[in-house]
Amino acid sequence: MTGRDKVLAAFSESGTGEIPVMIPYEGIYMRDRWDELTSCPWYYQLDTDIDKQLQWRREIWEWVHHDFVGVYPYYGRDERDKYVVESRPDGVYRINRSTGVEKEYEKPAVGGYDPSAKSASINPLVPADTGDELDKLIYVSPDEEIDAGIAAGSGDMAAAIFNGYGVDLCPMSHVSSPLWSCYDIWGFEGMMTRMLTDPDLVHYACKRFRDKLLQDIKSYSQIGTQVIWIEECCMDQISPDIYRSLCLPYLRDVTDAIRGTGLKSIHYFTGAPGGKWDILLDTGADALSLEESKKGFEIDIEDVVDLVKGRMTLLGNLDTVEVLERGSETTLRAEMNRQISAGRRNGSKFIMSLGCPVTPDTTPERVRLYCDLTTEISSENV
Repeated sequence: MTGRDKVLAAFSESGTGEIPVMIPYEGIYMRDRWDELTSCPWYYQLDTDIDKQLQWRREIWEWVHHDFVGVYPYYGRDERDKYVVESRPDGVYRINRSTGVEKEYEKPAVGGYDPSAKSASINPLVPADTGDELDKLIYVSPDEEIDAGIAAGSGDMAAAIFNGYGVDLCPMSHVSSPLWSCYDIWGFEGMMTRMLTDPDLVHYACKRFRDKLLQDIKSYSQIGTQVIWIEECCMDQISPDIYRSLCLPYLRDVTDAIRGTGLKSIHYFTGAPGGKWDILLDTGADALSLEESKKGFEIDIEDVVDLVKGRMTLLGNLDTVEVLERGSETTLRAEMNRQISAGRRNGSKFIMSLGCPVTPDTTPERVRLYCDLTTEISSENV
């Protein structure tokens, strides 16, 4: 089976014989170990040249050898002609050939840390206290704009990936749930407090983000994606009632749209799911992904299987620190065997995965071992 075949089989009612493997948020790992994963300079990430994009992506996939490939709309043909990236002694710049305007870029820091040490939360510079102000901040692409983008070549990158190293891989695109998207508007504190002080405004924001996501899903579908990863962070910190009111209706609209487009959805819920199990099983998502045990809570994959009972596909939640990064090969093999065995009890509706992104101190050799062991253990544990 190809990687794509394995993934799609994991979403089927009969499950998959060969368990697929995922490195969630592989872009984070690419950033942290770039110089070991590819011979390409870091600024190739910024280049509009599709051949350069394919070069670094292909080299990195040889290390991050999982069954998925990330695809998104890319620069159209005119935009690819307009911009050029240059490395100079004083820095790396993207240059607009038409206007001469230059933008300087810095190499992303390992771990994603901001060199200025500013808070990771957002301090809104633009007010968003009314529906009109939210309308200005949350742009919803009209159908004709999506169609025009495809006609202009926004799907060319995805097509090149499918015709190259990604021919046998499952295409996946990432989005954020409507409620979690509110972080981009208000930051953590503003998002959390508004749920209590102005829930009507949060509802409006969620509706607006939902409408944006529905259009994004159309765009992703047109370039060939088959799985949509729905990220949802920090929602273990709100009550089940608020989650059911402010999150569930809009999340269900998104998962319904994904299914209606013929795609599959993975709901990644971070934090402790306690008190929300009935809601998490009612999101309409095709699959559920959870973090590993940490931060004072426990999420054992065998317990999750007992709760889910094959009603949806599950992703593994291998511990990225104590097992993947620091554990012996014996420990890694044993935990992966345990997780895959649990996945078999879920009707083989299972994808071997990690609870969190790969840590910066995890070697490329270790990541490749994790991927290879999935294939080996899957063939033994049928």
